[in-house]
Amino acid sequence: MPRIQMEIRERDAGGRVCRITVGGRRLTTPLFLPVYNPSKPMITPREFREEFKLEALMTNAYILYRKPELRQLLISEGIHRFLNFDGVVFTDSGAYQMFKGEIEISQYEIVR
Repeated sequence: MPRIQMEIRERDAGGRVCRITVGGRRLTTPLFLPVYNPSKPMITPREFREEFKLEALMTNAYILYRKPELRQLLISEGIHRFLNFDGVVFTDSGAYQMFKGEIEISQYEIVR
């Protein structure tokens, strides 16, 4: 599991500017974090990085997990290679779908 480091660069009232390092990749906050849905791509992760100079994106672990062929690609290639994105990738757990009762998967399986 990658080590996470956070360095506070500046403070002002309740806000902070931070540098966060995750798995050797660096972010500076505040940052814009777009959500990428591989089932409904409107723009590619590569375009996020190259055209908009974004350091990170978010995607949904359940969306990636639910299709067996997609799941196998992710397992064999890793998420960065699969998305063709060399920045930081955050995933949410898919808990909203679990809460709504639309899926049959445990939180353990998503995180694994």
